[in-house]
Amino acid sequence: MSDSSDAVRSNEQAPRLPAVPRTNDRRRMGSVANVGIFVAVYVGIILLWQVIVPLADIPKYVLPTPTEIVAALWNGFAREGLGFDLYITVSEMLAGLAIAIFLGVSLAALIEEFPLVRRLVYPALVVFQSIPKMAVAPLILIWVGLGIESKIVLSALVAFFPLLVNSMSGFASYERDAADLFKTLHASRWEVFVRLKLRAFLPMFFAGLKVGFVFALLGAIVGEFLASSAGLGHAIIQMQFQLNVAGVFAVLVVLAVVGTVGERLISLAELRYTKWKGRS
Repeated sequence: MSDSSDAVRSNEQAPRLPAVPRTNDRRRMGSVANVGIFVAVYVGIILLWQVIVPLADIPKYVLPTPTEIVAALWNGFAREGLGFDLYITVSEMLAGLAIAIFLGVSLAALIEEFPLVRRLVYPALVVFQSIPKMAVAPLILIWVGLGIESKIVLSALVAFFPLLVNSMSGFASYERDAADLFKTLHASRWEVFVRLKLRAFLPMFFAGLKVGFVFALLGAIVGEFLASSAGLGHAIIQMQFQLNVAGVFAVLVVLAVVGTVGERLISLAELRYTKWKGRS
């Protein structure tokens, strides 16, 4: 009995090793540190900008201070209808992106399943993609009109090709060994497409969607530059004529926020898909 009690005392008196941080804790600490560095760097840049512009006596119509940009941003949403312009541009961009997704994915599936479609259609698409969309934009305005429809068409055209190419790469990235197994099990072409090729397609689709989102926004803005009565592109043109550089910077901030939010939403959807694929 005394031997066992001595063993218990020796175990209690033995020094304990410090706990080793878990991998998840390390990653969390690293991500927090990265966010802190990111915020510190950009806050430092903004403060430096705020100090240097008055000291260097740079005119407002050349480079406004961050506080002037924030004031212009507040005034734009409160008085100048910037919220409505944002609604118009986002509506054009989302409609164009939806059309580009439908056409790009559908055509990529046809090209993957039918070699004749690839030989007939893909070379023509490459030739069309080599034409600058700014050169095509006046024709779109003539054919479709000056309304919101022309901006949607231009947005879809700009976003279409990245979605098509990434979708084609995705459909073609399926495992060949798995396809041979499907054939030995006498699976139909539709079953091979849905159970094998579609699952392989989605990661590349999300990569193309991130690029297509930005391109769709760019197409909507370019269309508004050419002819529009509302939208963020129209707001930029109006502020340019008024030499309201702070207002232009404010619209650029809004565009940056739209692009960042869109990219994060797509990344979250991609992450959800990755977790679902890992469980299935």
